[in-house]
Order: sequence, then C-alpha cells, then structure tokens
Amino acid sequence: MKYLSLIPVCLLLFSACDNDSGLDGPDADASTDAPADAAVGDAFDAHVSDVGDARSDASDAGFDGSVVDDALRPPQLDLRFDGLYPLKALVQGRIFAVVLDRPLNLRTELGYPSRSIRWLKTDGAVIRSRGSSGMRYLLDAALHPSGEFTLLFATKDGSSLERTNETGEVLGVWDVQDPLIDTDLPQVPPPAGPITKATYDTGRIAAQGEVVVLATRTGRNSVIAYRVGYGGGDAFSLLSRALVVPPLSIPPLGLTGGSYDTFGLVNAQYAVHLAVGPDGLIYVGVRYPDIATAQILKVHKAVFGETLMGDPDAWDSYVTRLSPAGGRLGTSVITTMGADELQSLRAVDGGAYVVGRTEHWNAQGTGFDVLVAKIDGGTGAVKTRELDVNAGDIAFDLLPLDENTVVVVGASGYAQNPNGLSITESSQGFARKWPEVGETTSLALPQGLRHNEARFVLGYGDAQLLIGGMLNGPGTHSADGDASLLRADGFLVTLPVPR
Repeated sequence: MKYLSLIPVCLLLFSACDNDSGLDGPDADASTDAPADAAVGDAFDAHVSDVGDARSDASDAGFDGSVVDDALRPPQLDLRFDGLYPLKALVQGRIFAVVLDRPLNLRTELGYPSRSIRWLKTDGAVIRSRGSSGMRYLLDAALHPSGEFTLLFATKDGSSLERTNETGEVLGVWDVQDPLIDTDLPQVPPPAGPITKATYDTGRIAAQGEVVVLATRTGRNSVIAYRVGYGGGDAFSLLSRALVVPPLSIPPLGLTGGSYDTFGLVNAQYAVHLAVGPDGLIYVGVRYPDIATAQILKVHKAVFGETLMGDPDAWDSYVTRLSPAGGRLGTSVITTMGADELQSLRAVDGGAYVVGRTEHWNAQGTGFDVLVAKIDGGTGAVKTRELDVNAGDIAFDLLPLDENTVVVVGASGYAQNPNGLSITESSQGFARKWPEVGETTSLALPQGLRHNEARFVLGYGDAQLLIGGMLNGPGTHSADGDASLLRADGFLVTLPVPR
C-alpha cells in the first residue's frame, strides 16, 4: 500500500522539505554530455581479455532489449566507466555501442535526460560519441540487422529520429509530426506541445528489422506507437500509427526534498516501455498514474471498450500488444496484491516478459520484491511470479535461458521510505539464475561502496552473458549537502551462464 494520497502532490521523504518545486529545467547547455565526435581512445577505464572474433548479427539489450546470437566466441569484457553508467548495450560483431547516463539533480535536472551513446571497440577505445545537447535530449537507440542505428531525441517541439551508420555517422533525420494527437478520443483541450510537460524522457524505440518502432507519451498524456520505415538519406516513411493509451490527466508529483531520484520513481507514471519480438509482435507498457489511478481504466473503457481487471486499488501496470503491422490487439493487466511497477519489457517469440517490482508494505520499507510476468502474445494471458533477494528488491531486466529459467538483474538490500519515495544509499547489484522450480543461483558482479545496480543482461556468444550497470551511486539524499556526491560509475562485464 502506498500513501502518496495523504498529500496529493507532495512526496514524503526522509529529510525535511523546503517546498521547492524543482520543476524548472537546466540551462540550455547543462545536459550536454558528449561531443558530436570523440577521438578514438577517449578515456575511460577499460580492461579486456581474450579478444576474439564474433559474427556480425545485430542485437541490443537494456530497457527492452533482445539476445545476441553469435556463433563464434566473442571477447571477454570487463569495462569500467568513470562518472557514467550504461543503461543499454548494442552489439554488432566487434563494434559496441553503449548508451550511458549519469545521476540527475532532483531539483534542477529532473526530466531533462543527459544520456550519450558511444561507439566502442572491444578494447574500450571510443570510435564516436553523441549525446544530449542544449535542449535536445537523447532518449534511446536501436540497432538494425543492417548494422545501421536509429537514435531517438526529444525537444519541446516533439520527437526526432536519426539514422546512422554502424559507427554513428548521421545518414538522415526525421521529425515526428502528428496532428492526430489533438483529436484522439476522448476530447479534452489540447496541450501546448506534443510531449508531456512533466518530463522529456517519455519515448522509446526498438528495431523491427529495418523498420523502427517508436512509442511515446504526448502532451495530452496519451501514448502513441509508430512504425517508421527508412529508404536512405532523409527518406523516412510513417507505416502505421496506433493509439495505445488514450488521453488522460496525470497530475505531477510535487518535490519536497532530496537530491536524486534513485529508481526514477518521480516521473515513472509518465514512462513508456517498448519491446519487439522475433515474430514482429510489438509490446508497449505503462504503469498506473500515482494520483487518480483509476483514470487509465476509465479511458480504456470509454475509447476501446476494454474492461481492464486488476487489483481494486489499481496500482497495476498495463501492456498493450500490437500486431507486426501495428494494429491494436489488446491490453494485459500486470497485477498482484501490491503496487506493481514496470521497469522494462523483454520480448521473445510468442510473448513478452514484464520486469519490475511489487510492494508488500512494511514499516521498515523493505517489502519490495522482484516482479516478473510473462504475457502470452496470442491471448494476452499473464502469469506472474515474485522473488525476494534481500530486503528491498527491484529488477531492471531479464534474459530467458529456456522456457522455465531466466537470469534476472537488478538491485537489492535497500530500504525505501514507507510513506514516500526516498531510497537508502546502500544497495547491491544482483544477477540471479531463476528457475520456476528450485533454488536461484547468484552470479558475482562488481560492487561499489555505495549504491549499485545491474541494469541489463543479454546473451552474448556461446554460454556467456553481458551485464552492465551502476557502481557507487547515490541514494536519494546522499548529495543533499555536497553536490560532488551526486555521481556514479559504471561497469560492463561478460560472465559465463551458470549451469
């Protein structure tokens, strides 16, 4: 049970609040992370061994990634990133691209992503680096079978796609223009812009062959999914458009204290998650609005005629299935007796996994467990299971090893304010082999002195895993009195699949 409703627009945090709304954006250049081009060999700590050859199958992981299917043994990796941590890895033979992030100041930068993408050699040398710049924010990246990439950017004017070659040279640019946003049912007054005012970080992309799928939240808080084709240069073409979530009101949460939003909880109600399966099926996920949770149920009923059945308090997550051509198939409800929070989607042939956490409230703030759900791509049926790792747990990604076993990654050992969103500084990144029946197997990961997270996992070569995440990051209040503590490092390692 959550208690945000006690103070409808104010988060209850461990420290005293100063009532600063924290919703103003940074200066125009505050989010710049990486130059347009970085020289080969630009610095970060890299440790590599046993460099071998790998087949050039395109694949990506993290957020909502897929599996690398390399027939030949790829290199063993043990990379460290200073002041940045990887959210996503994209692999093409012996060229790597990694999407990097840094902790954002809760009061001055929240909602203004500072991501970058770096094309790396397997020894850690940087081929090229691009990132958020000025008021143009990098949100996500996808890798196509051809070896070309699509990048997603957001500005106050909406979403923009860039196509690049395998080393990041820009081939074409396309700005998303969708006049239908303002007329999608139900009819409410249109907003000032095409992106929700609460945060720029509301879009995700995924490859569907050479087509890119984009899912984004609009200024009316609707969620739209687009399929966009590419014909070279600036020749992008809109192939399909689907209304995933109808327009609805999502009141923003007020900020009352703290310097870092540890698990992205403040704006999680606006987040959009996306995955595309090998069969072409598309999955788009959202979670409940923090205030007036039943609104999403009402608009689905009014516009789609869907009756979404979940927990009575509606603290649930929702995944909509689209056909390979982009047609709407239906919405599945991810529900337990707790508050169910979606962190990522992982699509497989014939279905998709939902990854996140659920809460079994206790006064110590340690009642969060890993939540994993499997959605049947044909029927939409949902099967859930939970895992208690250690104290507070959250999962960010998983990799299926077979029909009954997954490797799940995340963070554990934390506590959260039982009446708010503050997270303690101490946590451990984890990776567990988790069969449906039997005991879990723990994999050893790098750990820092403070907050640690394993953010993504993907299959990598013959019986290997590639896992990346955060080291030595902050808790919600770590940097309240010292801004220099608002930092984190990162890791990217290969490990053998546990037997």
